[in-house]
Amino acid sequence: MNSDSAYHLSEKQLLLAVVDETRLPLLLQQHLSVCRRCREEKGKIEQTFSRIGETAKRFAPFPVKQPTVPSVTPQKAVWRPALAMALTTALVIAAVWWAFVSTSPPESVPINNYTFEMWEDEQFMAEISFLTENALPSEYMEMITEPDLDTQDDFLQYIVPSTDTQPVSHDWKIKGGTLC
Repeated sequence: MNSDSAYHLSEKQLLLAVVDETRLPLLLQQHLSVCRRCREEKGKIEQTFSRIGETAKRFAPFPVKQPTVPSVTPQKAVWRPALAMALTTALVIAAVWWAFVSTSPPESVPINNYTFEMWEDEQFMAEISFLTENALPSEYMEMITEPDLDTQDDFLQYIVPSTDTQPVSHDWKIKGGTLC
């Protein structure tokens, strides 16, 4: 490349040459060594940076004392995680104990296997009595508008048809089938 070439280094390439010329590609390094215009641009950028550095040195205050970086003492750093772990463990133990106490039956009756089975039997019988009073789900109970309707025969026959030989449909060939 000769110095008369129309190709010159861009501003980014010139800044890279100011910082570290060896990071430029070999072709651009050769161009910079030959081209007078690019060398002058690089020199201007270097002068600008050196003036900025001199101005900063001139206006920067002198340090009163050597700055120090505060360090964390290992004594404080050790007890904080241990305290957090102890508090967390105490809270977990308290939560487990509270859950156990709230779900256990009263302490007045000693619990053995027979007492526990009787307690379960009572709950089971309560569920059975509830279901015998109202065996149909609430959706089907909403369908009943007449309070005098005999739910034992007519309604249950409508909901659950018998599996006898009598067909539900009018077509004698389809037994228990639904009409489309």
